[in-house]
Amino acid sequence: MSVEGKLSSKREAIIRVFRRALRARIRYDTTYEGFAMKDRMQAPLCEWGYTINHDRREKQHQTYSSSNWLMCMTEAFCRERWGDKYRIKFFNVYNVPLLALASYAEAFITVIGQGYVVNGGGFSHHPAGRSVGGSMSDQDQNEEY
Repeated sequence: MSVEGKLSSKREAIIRVFRRALRARIRYDTTYEGFAMKDRMQAPLCEWGYTINHDRREKQHQTYSSSNWLMCMTEAFCRERWGDKYRIKFFNVYNVPLLALASYAEAFITVIGQGYVVNGGGFSHHPAGRSVGGSMSDQDQNEEY
């Protein structure tokens, strides 16, 4: 977001893609028998990432620092609209055995987990696995996990 509080044209375009895909996904989900708008989506929106320090990363997400801007904005909207009914949850789903595999694991799980904005499944608008390199230079790179 700019200093004036306006979104860049790139972010506006990402929001339009996400909104269009999410609406299509919700329409698809509502075709199932027994689905009511009060129910949750069949699969939650997701964002897959890599961390070497789980607790610190979870705290960053909770405080909206170093987090996916679209995910933060969506959660803020949901909290304003529905209170705590819909919240972002943080889960450790896989411990990568080698740091060198982190970018591959993130890319793979983002694809199979439907985590991209283009299909309305998640918040990823940047190719998964590309930002892991910066994490490898993190001060915690030598921690055992």
